[in-house]
Amino acid sequence: MAIDIGGGATNRSGWSDALRTFIDLNNPANADGILDTFEVYFDSAGPDPTGVIVGTASGSGTSYATRDSETLGSVTKGSKQTFTGKNCAVQTGDYFATYWETGYCERDSSGSGYYYKDGNQFGAGTQAYYTLASSRTLSVYATGTERRCLTYGANYAKSLAAYMTYPMGPEWNGNVKCIHDSYEAASLAAGSVIYAGKLYAGEVYLIGWIFADDLSSAGTLKLGDIGLYDGVDTGDDDRYLTATVFTTAGQFTACSRDIGLGYKSTVDRDFIITTATEQMTGTIEWIILKGGF
Repeated sequence: MAIDIGGGATNRSGWSDALRTFIDLNNPANADGILDTFEVYFDSAGPDPTGVIVGTASGSGTSYATRDSETLGSVTKGSKQTFTGKNCAVQTGDYFATYWETGYCERDSSGSGYYYKDGNQFGAGTQAYYTLASSRTLSVYATGTERRCLTYGANYAKSLAAYMTYPMGPEWNGNVKCIHDSYEAASLAAGSVIYAGKLYAGEVYLIGWIFADDLSSAGTLKLGDIGLYDGVDTGDDDRYLTATVFTTAGQFTACSRDIGLGYKSTVDRDFIITTATEQMTGTIEWIILKGGF
């Protein structure tokens, strides 16, 4: 299923000023997944747009928190600009969020409106006291692909913030780099995807383990990765562990599939754990060792 979000990047009658974070209420996201293409339209008047950030946000009333973001940097003004190959998480009902340092983003005096707050609020957690501008539509838009029940491990979610919540030490980095993370499943639907960490270009997968509670009567987990190359997902969702039943409390399973051991990635990838067969409830924990820089 295709995902779209935002009111559309078109030539509009007015513009909005810089140095504010905007939460556009027009056309919320219609599914969970990944946004890979972003479009923006900046007015030809004024300075060239710089420091442009786009992403997703959730919330209600005057309080919102950004979920994920992509930095576009400097953008050509006076026409629709399209940016592909992105990897921005989105969930159903999320809004298009954006910030820029200079330039004027086009907008109309119609539509569902937007909230705004001074400064760059990406990665700042839930922020209150956003101001509503009713009957507004920013000239922004994004599209992507559905992935069911997109979730993150606890430590991986912290790593997406602008600054780490606290130093995670050997759980995230080292000479041999170690990812140690977990996810608390609560009636997690079959077909869900848990983002389990990063395998950056040039890094090598060494070994991994998944250990878990008695999650269900017949549910399975598999460990793989996703990653874009020339706009195409070249990942393998069971590169390191094929679908394995996790129905025994304290089960400890090595992720040592032959095609995954020693695998060296040429692009940045996300490790993913995918569920199947039935709903799962309980703790899923994993350790992944990788070598690299």
